[in-house]
Amino acid sequence: MCEYSRYPRGSEWRKWDLHIHSPLSILNNQFSRLENGEPNWELFLQKLESLDIAVLGITDYFTIEGYKIIKKFKEQGRLPNIDTILPNIEFRLKNIVSSRNGEEKRLNLHVIISDEVPVDDIEEHFLHDIHFSYEGDPQNRDERRKLKIT
Repeated sequence: MCEYSRYPRGSEWRKWDLHIHSPLSILNNQFSRLENGEPNWELFLQKLESLDIAVLGITDYFTIEGYKIIKKFKEQGRLPNIDTILPNIEFRLKNIVSSRNGEEKRLNLHVIISDEVPVDDIEEHFLHDIHFSYEGDPQNRDERRKLKIT
């Protein structure tokens, strides 16, 4: 369908939500699971399909694993109500900031990438080039690792 015929009045206000965590998002465990422990993707998809939102940012901490699955569902005909799905990678930084009331919070950084950038490029030329300090054992030095799922 031509964009001009879809929006004959020109610009229109449409809702966007660029911060929707996927069931694969580390540190975010409010999603229902099946008996085998796998995420309940059907329930998640039904919720997304009930939304009046034109553009979604599928958010995962440090990865795009959830985005890749949601993108496949969209290619299979699910989420017809959503025009565009973008990968949103959330990083929790070690920096602490203070609010006006003095409450300290960890600083988060979001990287939202165009849906036209291939998944392989996001992983190989962005995510896998990022190094982080793994604070695993308090008795030993932190390990420096690549941000790559093995």
